[in-house]
Amino acid sequence: MDILEERIKLHLGISDDIYTIVIWGAGQFGELIYNLLASKWPQHKILGYVDSSVKQVTFKGQAKIFPISELTSMEYDLLFISSIEYESEIEAQLNSLDIKLPGKAIKLTEIPDLLLLIQELHASRDYQKTKNLIYRFPDVEAFWLLLSELATDPHESKLCYECYQRLSKKR
Repeated sequence: MDILEERIKLHLGISDDIYTIVIWGAGQFGELIYNLLASKWPQHKILGYVDSSVKQVTFKGQAKIFPISELTSMEYDLLFISSIEYESEIEAQLNSLDIKLPGKAIKLTEIPDLLLLIQELHASRDYQKTKNLIYRFPDVEAFWLLLSELATDPHESKLCYECYQRLSKKR
């Protein structure tokens, strides 16, 4: 299972609920999310995309692309944000539309219950479990920082800390 699929699965949860979904961003990443949702979770209804580059409803293949102005009148359960680079700007736009994070809007860079998981790892000091989680979530700074503390090899510890620093600078 790849990282994107893992993240989507975490956000959809294991319930039998059927969601109506909108994807913010009709670019390549949005299309990847759309195709993954359609193939792996076909029980959910994907309304289409919302995108700042369109002023009226258009189509991308079979999927509709709505202007952002229509988002407040749409009925949906979840909105996946498909832009990592413009995530903070999108979050500001969502706040101006009174759509709160977390809630209906989902940032795929965030992991549900991450804080609890990090607290458990700190308490257990489990090196192997932390290392395994880095393979699943390589973009989570806290895992790199913790692994730098747990590693017994000074070279590995230094490399992990450098990864932590690089990820911290991106935020």
